[in-house]
Amino acid sequence: MPGETLHLPALTKSLQIDYTALSFVTPQKVRFRYRLEGRDDKWVEAEGRRQAFYSDLPPATYRFRVTACNNACNIAGNDGGVWSPVGAAQTFSVAPKYYQTNWFRTSLTGAFLIGLWGIYRLRVWQIGAGLNARFEDRIAERNRLSADLHDTFMQSVQASKMIADQALSEVSPDATQLRSAIARLSEWLARAMSDGQAVLNALHASASLNNDLAVSFRRAAELSHVANSMEFVLSVEGATRALHPIVRDDVYRIGSEAIRNSFLHSGAARMVLHLTYGNDLIVRLSDDGKGLERSLTGPAGHSGSGLAEMQELATGIGGHFRLFSRENSGTEIELRVPGRIAYVDFIRHDLLSRMRSLLKTWKGANHQ
Repeated sequence: MPGETLHLPALTKSLQIDYTALSFVTPQKVRFRYRLEGRDDKWVEAEGRRQAFYSDLPPATYRFRVTACNNACNIAGNDGGVWSPVGAAQTFSVAPKYYQTNWFRTSLTGAFLIGLWGIYRLRVWQIGAGLNARFEDRIAERNRLSADLHDTFMQSVQASKMIADQALSEVSPDATQLRSAIARLSEWLARAMSDGQAVLNALHASASLNNDLAVSFRRAAELSHVANSMEFVLSVEGATRALHPIVRDDVYRIGSEAIRNSFLHSGAARMVLHLTYGNDLIVRLSDDGKGLERSLTGPAGHSGSGLAEMQELATGIGGHFRLFSRENSGTEIELRVPGRIAYVDFIRHDLLSRMRSLLKTWKGANHQ
């Protein structure tokens, strides 16, 4: 009945609406126009046709309006005739199927996002499990090498020094040349012991690092005696975050090797190490030394300068290693490790960051 909303079933494919208007003089000259609000943008001129046809209407509420012009209207339009100012209207709705409802779309989107999150979480777990296994193997191997080094090389060097010292105490004063040679031998053996102890300290330090790389790098500088010959500046940007053990270990090895190389070969007066905990973990070391020769920055020079090992370690943890150097213009080394690989709490931190970003966007849209 007019005035009541008609409810059509879901998936209504075809809809025919019949309408008419009374004219007792010349009904064949009555003209019509109609409009389906919610579907038609403008009035549809139906001329003398008394039917409207629609197909595949999406679920929604519609209002059908029709108006007529009396028998003074011609086919081309209004030629002195009068259009009904009110006309007739009928409201109806097309019910949605379950998969056309908002709750179904929302549920489907949620299920899709949960599925993506599950796949991503599984992948991160697989990467973490693989890195953990590699890390445990590496720690075991280093502990074995450290023990072997201590039981063989260090004891042999120490015994050699004791023999040389004993020879020094027994040599007669007139054996000047022999005494001088033995003195040099003792000096070099002492230096070998110091270097060997530094290697052992580096091995133990990299195997038992805490999560604070800044502390570890400062200690590496102290072991290399950097402060004795140049100014060492260390800066940290961002809050310290827990690192995956194998990433932490290899980042330390790369950074400590870069510190040692700069100390031994650069001739610099100042060394700066900048550590950044951001979306990525970044370690950048620069000095104002003499720089590297072009031959040392190419593949042929990598093996002798330690750069090839640093590049290999960076690649092994999914990082990006870059070297910038010019002769007499200093050297800069940068290591960048993606946060999804470096940080233990990356998933939680990334999720919270995205939620804060969405909340900020939502608040901004509401304020507008």
